[in-house]
Amino acid sequence: MFTLAKQFVVSDTPDLLPPDWETFHQDRWWIGTLRDQGLPVVPMYTADAVQIGWLVGYAIDGSGEFIDQKCAVPVRATAASIMEDVEQYLYTLAGRWAAVVLTARGSRFHVDPAASLAAVYCPEQHVVCSTLSLVPRRPSTRDHEELARLLDIPAKDGWYTFGLTPRVDVHRVLPNHYLDLATWKTVRHWPTGQPAFVSPDQVGAQVERIASRIERTISAVVRHGPTTMSLTAGHDSRVLLACARDVRHKIEFGTLRIPDPKAELDCDIADRIARRHGLKHEIFDWIEASEEDIQEWLYRTGSCAVAGRTMRGVRCGRHPSPQVISINGVMGELGRPYYWRSSDREDARLSARDLVERINLPACDLVVRECEKWLAGIPCDNAFTILDLLYLEQQLGCWGGPQLYGHVHDLLIIWPFNHRDVVDAMVHLPVEYRRRWRLVPDLVRSRWPELNRHPINRYPGLRGFLPRVARKLRQVVQAR
Repeated sequence: MFTLAKQFVVSDTPDLLPPDWETFHQDRWWIGTLRDQGLPVVPMYTADAVQIGWLVGYAIDGSGEFIDQKCAVPVRATAASIMEDVEQYLYTLAGRWAAVVLTARGSRFHVDPAASLAAVYCPEQHVVCSTLSLVPRRPSTRDHEELARLLDIPAKDGWYTFGLTPRVDVHRVLPNHYLDLATWKTVRHWPTGQPAFVSPDQVGAQVERIASRIERTISAVVRHGPTTMSLTAGHDSRVLLACARDVRHKIEFGTLRIPDPKAELDCDIADRIARRHGLKHEIFDWIEASEEDIQEWLYRTGSCAVAGRTMRGVRCGRHPSPQVISINGVMGELGRPYYWRSSDREDARLSARDLVERINLPACDLVVRECEKWLAGIPCDNAFTILDLLYLEQQLGCWGGPQLYGHVHDLLIIWPFNHRDVVDAMVHLPVEYRRRWRLVPDLVRSRWPELNRHPINRYPGLRGFLPRVARKLRQVVQAR
């Protein structure tokens, strides 16, 4: 029987917690995790020593320390603004975390900016769980058969979006939302209005804001213990390397030879960078998952919630030491026009069907209706901001976070881009600046300019130049 290591259950009914798990309670609320293989559960206290819930997972505070004993929130228990003050504090944290906030003025469940410690909830049963595998089966939470047929996961590469899951009446907590534990409804809390893009002369300050935050998170991880970092030919691993410059000799860098034509390029460029800058670097071969690996993956991630190559490569990242933390560049795409198209304009009116099509989901009535509800809850009408939220909430929140539960035998994974300061700074960058993909070279230049001499996602010299010319010519021909 597979175990649900590094997962959790929150409920006002202790009977819903697995009997062999370690449990904690405050007032009428309970939280549980799998003892020796569980998550850290840290009590949160106000400045006047009143417990106000728990911080779950691997949070890093503003001083660069992992919070593993007690979380001190700088607010008094009697403050009228305690809910807003606690929220403001939580989003100063880096790492991979969730929070159960229990006060006299309300009770909420918060996720980190990308919901990287993913959670689902069932209103009828009053339970919040890391995955569907922990939600008891009842007639009201039966399988969502129609939706399952449409998505056909795991046979097809895909995921469930807009709060949907493979079960009826079980929903996902999306990034930028909290779950109200009184009403059992999710509430959007960010953004609160239309984000204003900064002027070109303010870009430098935003770049520094992003780089310094990523730098601090990486340094905190390295101080905490053994660290590995992915090194590829891509944009985001280059940013992480630049921000790790001062601690690079304490990091083991790795490149996976994925079953894809891009693998040769990744391995070649990573090897060049490692040799040039004296990095400890290793190239790992792809190991295809067995049928047992896949069944375990599906159980741990929650009833076919996530599939694709990340599922088939679950064995590739396994490490002999469970104390090692792995850093990767997930979320960096938010600084680029990920779901944007060249024809998009700020005042474009995006329909639910258009958005569903952009994330390559079947535009069935159920998915479109949920997308319409999601759109109606966004407090702005700028098309670029909506597309950024589509990426952050529907791809990262519904695919990125849930799949981390499948890597239970691997390393603890942390995304240094996963911080409210980084997200806020990226979505406020000027539209044309992002269209021109300027953020990555500027971030690299701010910390380790020499890395910009290595091409990104192409070979150096003629070997990289000629394919680019060929692509441009094809684009010109296709445009006629």
